[in-house]
Amino acid sequence: KFSTIPRFVGLELEVEKGNIKKLWKTLDKTNQLTHDGSLDMTGKEILTPPSSLDALEKQVNEVCESLIKSGYKATAQCGLHVHIDGRKIVKDPKRIVQLVQTIYAVEDMLFSMIPPSRWTNHYCQRLSDFYIFKNFDGKAKIDTLESVWYKTQSMGAKKERKARKYDDTRYSGFNLHSLFYRGSVEFRYHSGTINSNKILMWTEILLRIFDYAMERYDPKQVTELFDMQTSGDKAYMMSKIFGFSESVCRYMKN
Repeated sequence: KFSTIPRFVGLELEVEKGNIKKLWKTLDKTNQLTHDGSLDMTGKEILTPPSSLDALEKQVNEVCESLIKSGYKATAQCGLHVHIDGRKIVKDPKRIVQLVQTIYAVEDMLFSMIPPSRWTNHYCQRLSDFYIFKNFDGKAKIDTLESVWYKTQSMGAKKERKARKYDDTRYSGFNLHSLFYRGSVEFRYHSGTINSNKILMWTEILLRIFDYAMERYDPKQVTELFDMQTSGDKAYMMSKIFGFSESVCRYMKN
């Protein structure tokens, strides 16, 4: 119904204020349950196993149902993080750059879909706050690309930073550090939610953008998107380029 791109996705859902005993009884044990330091003492983070298509939809629906029954809420402190499998591009600088440029070009539109509390949030910072669009050169080698991302030329420093989970660059809304660290691209933009429709719509949008960057990337189209102001016209252009369905377009507009 929602997911149409066959790529593995893993989710991190942050929640607070619920009953942990009820959640533990109803939550499928294929999910991991942990605590996040950015939340209060009741806060929990649910990590879903990698899945796609029907399995992904089933997973999201069941997790959200368990959270709702257990009284959990997605407060203003919470976020939704989406991981998309990137193991095939870890050493492919051309495709990594295509992805970064595509996300950079439409990041304003992604932010326009989420609450203002996320616009200046430390945990999902804008690419444009730290990087310049033209810094990401499609002809660059992987070492050069890593130097741009980590802002260092030192091979030793880059190796050390890629090996640790909590590098400062992970707090970008588009977290490329996650790709170097664990092989998945992380999107941290979205506010916390336990609405399965919202989660699946957002995931489909990201998957469509990701798939375009991997399979149909056109530098002229991406540059045109980058040059456009945040607007309904840009949303229309995105729908045409990325192949959004009518339901996804309505969701974006709403």
